[in-house]
Amino acid sequence: MGVADIMISKLRSLYEKSPQHVRSFFNILPQYIEFSHVFRRTARQLQEYDEYNSEFALSLQRKKLSSLLYYSIKNVPFYQDIASKWLDSQHIINEPFEVLRDFPILSKENLINDGDKFISRVCPKSKRYTATTGGSTGRPISIQISDSMWSSEWAYVYNLLREFGVTPSHRRVSFRGTSNLDLSTSRPFQENPVYKELRVSPFFLSENNTHDILTKWYSFNPTFVHGYPSAIKDFIGLLSEDECEKIFHNIRVILLVSENIQYKEMRQIEKITKTPVTSFYGHTERACFAPWKREQKLWVPEWSYGVSELRNNKLVVTGFHNLAMPLIRYDTDDAVSCSLFSDGTLSPFSGFESIMGRWSSDFLIGAGGQKITMTALNVHSEIMNKVGKYQLVQNKLGEAELRIVIRDEVNRNSIAKKVYEEFQNKCGESLKLNYKIVSEIPLTSIGKHRFLVRE
Repeated sequence: MGVADIMISKLRSLYEKSPQHVRSFFNILPQYIEFSHVFRRTARQLQEYDEYNSEFALSLQRKKLSSLLYYSIKNVPFYQDIASKWLDSQHIINEPFEVLRDFPILSKENLINDGDKFISRVCPKSKRYTATTGGSTGRPISIQISDSMWSSEWAYVYNLLREFGVTPSHRRVSFRGTSNLDLSTSRPFQENPVYKELRVSPFFLSENNTHDILTKWYSFNPTFVHGYPSAIKDFIGLLSEDECEKIFHNIRVILLVSENIQYKEMRQIEKITKTPVTSFYGHTERACFAPWKREQKLWVPEWSYGVSELRNNKLVVTGFHNLAMPLIRYDTDDAVSCSLFSDGTLSPFSGFESIMGRWSSDFLIGAGGQKITMTALNVHSEIMNKVGKYQLVQNKLGEAELRIVIRDEVNRNSIAKKVYEEFQNKCGESLKLNYKIVSEIPLTSIGKHRFLVRE
C-alpha cells in the first residue's frame, strides 16, 4: 500500500468522525476511493481477469496461493509453528494446492483463543484496524484488517456493478447500519457526501417517515440502491405501486448485502421494482468474495480473491488480500448447497446454488413497527472483545433486554454499560434497551446460539 493509500485511510477515519456540516464540503469531490492506488490497480486487474479462461485463471490462482502461503509461513506465528518445513521448499511454488492440504482447517475457536498468533509480524498497527464479528457460538471474534482491504474490496464490488453500468461516481441510496448516523435528530436519513450516498436508517422505516425519505430521494437522484434485503423489502412494503414505479424508474441495479438471500427473494424484489437485483457473499474476515452470477444462477467465489473449499457442506476459505491477518483454510461456518461438487477445492468459475450465512431471519420489532434484524444491530467495536456472549430478548413492542456475559470479572459493570451504550446508539429511539449481566446464555437444542429472541 502506497503513501497515498495510507493518507486516504487516515482521512477516511477523520471524515467518519466529522459533523454533517463539515462532510457537506465533500459534495464537490469525486468519491475518494477513486484516488486510491490499490482500488485503481485492483479494478484494472479485475477487468483483465474477465477475459481469462479457466486454465489460465487456475495458473494465476496457483501463483497467488503460493505467494500467500510463503508470506504466512514466514511472517505469521501460527503458521510458522505448524508449517515451517515448507518455507525453503520448492514444493510450495510447484504444488501450492498440495501444500494447502497440509494446513489444518481453522475454526472460530482458533481465532478466539489464539487470535494474536494470526497477526502478521510485518504489518504494524498503523497499517491495520480491528473489526469484530459474531457467529454460531455467540462469542465476538476480533479480526485485524489491512488498511488496503477497504480499497481492494470496493474494487470487487464495483467490478460486479460494472455489469449494470454503475461506477464509483454514481450516487446511491443505502439501507444499512447507522454507526455514522446522528440518531439524536430522529431523521430517517443522512447524506454521506464522500461516498456519494444517501443513507437511510433501517431503524426509521415507518409510514410516518416515508414522505420525507421519498422527497429526499427525488432530490438526491441516485443511480443504484445498496443495503440489507430485510430493510429494502420493508421499505418497498411502505410504498404504493405508483411510488415504487416512480422512484425505481432510473435505478440501474439493487445491490443486496450482509444477509441471507435466496434466488426467489431476489426475483420477487425484481418483479416489484422492475429493477435488476444482484448480491454477493462476503464476510468480516475478508477471506472470500462470491458475487451472484445472474446467468448461471450461482454464487461464484472470485478465484483472484482466494481459494474456496467445500467440506461437509461448509464453506472453507483461504483469502489472498488481508495480509494483516491471513486466514488459511478458515471454516466460515456458513452452509452451502451445491449439487455438482463433492468435498474438495473448487476450480475457478465454480459456484454454489445457495449460501446460508450466519445471521438468521429473526428480528425484533421497533416502536414504529420496524423489523430490526441482527445485521442492523451488529456492533463492530473493540469493547466486544471483553464480551463472552450476548443476546437481545424482546417481550414488549419497542423494548428489549440486552443480556451480556462478561469475561472480565473486575470491570464487569463498566464493560456492560459500554456495550449497552454501543447497542443503544445503534437503535436510537426505535428500540429502548435495558441490560443485564448474566453468567451464561443457553444454546438451542442443536447447539446454536440465538442472537435475537422475540417472545
